[in-house]
Amino acid sequence: MFTETLRKYPILPFLDRTCFRDYELPSPSGNGNITIPAGTGIFVPVLGIQNDPQYFPEPEIFDPDRFTEENKHSRPKYSYIPFGEGLQMCIGNITLSILNCEIVDVKDIRGKFTKLRCVRPCSLVGTK
Repeated sequence: MFTETLRKYPILPFLDRTCFRDYELPSPSGNGNITIPAGTGIFVPVLGIQNDPQYFPEPEIFDPDRFTEENKHSRPKYSYIPFGEGLQMCIGNITLSILNCEIVDVKDIRGKFTKLRCVRPCSLVGTK
């Protein structure tokens, strides 16, 4: 469910990157190539990619089964990039995020315990 939630509602709707060397792409018309010069800013439309029916049929429907092992291998590698990829991948990747969600679940029981309060004003803690 977590991965499908991030597909429908990514943390960032786009990733911004800078091209570090000249890069050639096929022209949208199919005739020739387009060169992206080094230093050019690029936006990767995460929200658009992850809601593209070519990769996720009926993208408006919440379907956690999209992320079974079989379904994951039937899509191109970079069709699901909620944390980016490569060297600039978010350090809060999916493993850390799932761990944080588990911690949030534990916080739900905190009302059953006594809260600790500072005896002195917090600005004085650690001072003499």
